[in-house]
Amino acid sequence: MVRGLASLLFHELILVIACIMAISLVMAIAVTPIVMALVLGRRAAYPERLTFTERLIERVTDSYSKLLTFSIRGRWATITIFIAMLLIGTFLPPCLGTEFLPKMDDGRVMVKHRLPTGASVEQTSQSLAQVESAVAGDKLIDNTFTLVGGRVWGLYTYEVANEGEIDIQLVERGKRRVSTDQYIKQLDQRLVGISLTAGKAMVMQQTMKGIRKIGNADIEVKVKGQDAQQLYAMANGVAQSMQQLGQFKNVYVSMDM
Repeated sequence: MVRGLASLLFHELILVIACIMAISLVMAIAVTPIVMALVLGRRAAYPERLTFTERLIERVTDSYSKLLTFSIRGRWATITIFIAMLLIGTFLPPCLGTEFLPKMDDGRVMVKHRLPTGASVEQTSQSLAQVESAVAGDKLIDNTFTLVGGRVWGLYTYEVANEGEIDIQLVERGKRRVSTDQYIKQLDQRLVGISLTAGKAMVMQQTMKGIRKIGNADIEVKVKGQDAQQLYAMANGVAQSMQQLGQFKNVYVSMDM
């Protein structure tokens, strides 16, 4: 099933397609045979000459008849095969993709950097300069663009002193042996060894313009209240619990005053 933002955008379209398929099924089972019988009328049981299409249909019908006869006679074999296919099918869903728009290998990479609330633009610039020095001289990079003290949201750029990003455009796919996803993993490992002055850098592939998700992280835990100190302590406790699970990375705490 289609999940996420795509299901919200194409919900009506999915319902229309489902209704059309249901109506087509009813037409094929009930109406089409009656109409064909009235139009064609009675035909000879054994026509003198069959067309290629008729011979093909007869072969398919005979094959299906033999398979159906075998399934009825070998009931236990049929049930065993069905159960085996059912068990195999239960393990296949985790291997199937569920995204509606798969990621393209367009070479567009973004390094998102966020400092704690209250950080100045100068601190954000100094921290991003460390990331720039890490990717400088990389032959796989065609060009880069750095945004300091701002956040891009759709077609607008908002002034946020403690945020910044580096947009990286890789060379054409024919000039590099690694995909965009592979390069993101390599760059992520490279940035792990850098000791940033503050905050953490997150490497991701740039999303398509016009399709956005809520929030900048895959998982967000929000705590609301009046006491800022108590909220900060609770948020730190949640972040530490998530880090101890060993299943998350780039876990950080931010506060909106």
